[in-house]
Amino acid sequence: MNSVAMLENPADICFEKIRWQPVLFAQKLSRLALLSLKPRWPCANVSVRVYRNYAFELVAGSIGPFMAYYERRPVFSYSDYDDSLSFADFAPADVAVVALNFERFRARFAPEALAAWLAGRLQALRDLGQPVVQVHNWDAHDGAAAAFNRALAAHVAAMPGVHLCDLQAVAAAVGDGYVERKQDLTGTHISAQGGLEAARWFGLRWLAASAAPLVKAVVVDLDNTLYQGVLGEDGVQGVALTPGHARLQQRLAALSADGIFVGMASRNEAEDVTQLFAGRADFPLQAAHISARVVNWQPKSDNLALIAAQLRIGLDSIVFVDDNPGELAEVCTRHPQLRAIHAGNDGADTAAALDWYPGLFRWNVSDEDRLRVQDLKAAGQRAALGAAAGADHGSYVRSLNTVLRVALNRPADVARLAELSVKTNQFNLNLLRLGAADVQRYQERGATVSVGMADNISDSGMIASLLFSFEDDAVVLDEACISCRALGRGLENLMLIAALRAVAGARAFTQVRFRYATGPRNGPARKWLEDLAGAALDEQGSLAIPLDTLLALDNAEALNVRIDYFGTQP
Repeated sequence: MNSVAMLENPADICFEKIRWQPVLFAQKLSRLALLSLKPRWPCANVSVRVYRNYAFELVAGSIGPFMAYYERRPVFSYSDYDDSLSFADFAPADVAVVALNFERFRARFAPEALAAWLAGRLQALRDLGQPVVQVHNWDAHDGAAAAFNRALAAHVAAMPGVHLCDLQAVAAAVGDGYVERKQDLTGTHISAQGGLEAARWFGLRWLAASAAPLVKAVVVDLDNTLYQGVLGEDGVQGVALTPGHARLQQRLAALSADGIFVGMASRNEAEDVTQLFAGRADFPLQAAHISARVVNWQPKSDNLALIAAQLRIGLDSIVFVDDNPGELAEVCTRHPQLRAIHAGNDGADTAAALDWYPGLFRWNVSDEDRLRVQDLKAAGQRAALGAAAGADHGSYVRSLNTVLRVALNRPADVARLAELSVKTNQFNLNLLRLGAADVQRYQERGATVSVGMADNISDSGMIASLLFSFEDDAVVLDEACISCRALGRGLENLMLIAALRAVAGARAFTQVRFRYATGPRNGPARKWLEDLAGAALDEQGSLAIPLDTLLALDNAEALNVRIDYFGTQP
């Protein structure tokens, strides 16, 4: 049995992943090339249970290399072939995939009725305790498929924890070669080439949305990465915007519009870069799209640490794009948790890498996502106000005219509450990492409180999530997550007090019990709870504080903070 020698040096792993790029992100996939990719780094298992009526193994058999790229290994198990989706052989998994050949139902169901039936079966799967469900749509291109897909999309949009995979888009991308001509022999309606492409969509987008580390920022080099040429030698008008580089810049601008930070780390003169963006109106990527920029002659590993601090995110949330393998090796050696893309010569390959890069795909883009980039810019104005106020922090907060929007058990908040649980690190009290289905159960059996925040500089959107359960005469704060962009104003106590008043409007209690844990970066949350309790915390556990003690900390009037309640009357 042949064994693969494992790599230990981060630079070696970086170079090996660079070698994988042309295979994984190719315009047309090659099964032979995919089979040659053997991960030489540890991969964590992700269990995937497939409920199907066709041979999904054709797709699953090619997903491995795509998931290995982000250090995950899919472990598939399969139901019997079952048109009825009885789930008689239900088994819990990290992700459940419902894969149906809808042609088998064409003569028996009207499209809308078929969608309603499938929605009922998806709900049954969730009721069995399956946390994440992915179902693909009808991959045909006719009126019945279109009507079914519209109806199914509407059903799935109202089902937390259920996500719709657009297999019809895969079929459109492959074209005429998507349908298998010998379905009776193969057991599937998807051709070999269609199966490869579906594997890429599952591996790099759909399954990655649950299993891959989330990307919050893309940081790019300039010379021979964002354009063709060297700014210091060719000048502002001399660097070339090739069609491929134009596509890359368009992709980066689109990411910025969708709430992904775009940063810049370059070895250049800062004034030259300022003149570049002032003088090249033909660039799709403009200065307004750039959330963080460090231009100097220092090591890029140092500069990426500065950018992470500016963006208030971890280095493990950043993808760095550079044409120089040596720069990538230096950065990955210093910051093994950071991810990297080797930039292609004309930009088109780099744009393709960003199209497919795991962790960038989102099931949907929320208003909070779009506010994120805008709110970071407003943070600079707040910092200036804070500096002007000096030691008088209260004066600074009062000048903001802050409004907190507090909502109890609002179904529309489920997805964002789950997102805060998964994304938030610095202020994540119990590190539960809850999915949408988990949050919905809290709304059914306990209480969820969302907190939105706005001031006279910007609207930050929903920035806090507090999830409660009940024990006798106590309410239990099982989880509290506050986005890092809402920290630094000293409003955490007010958010808690407002949440407790919202919950008290629905249920009486006299004690508040806090559950907490210790993680690599949740020190701010633990420090907050220690200050509330007046004592040091154990590594994990719980503590109780009387409700009256907490309510006595209300300083909303003194800080000029207005609190608006939705769904409750405290």
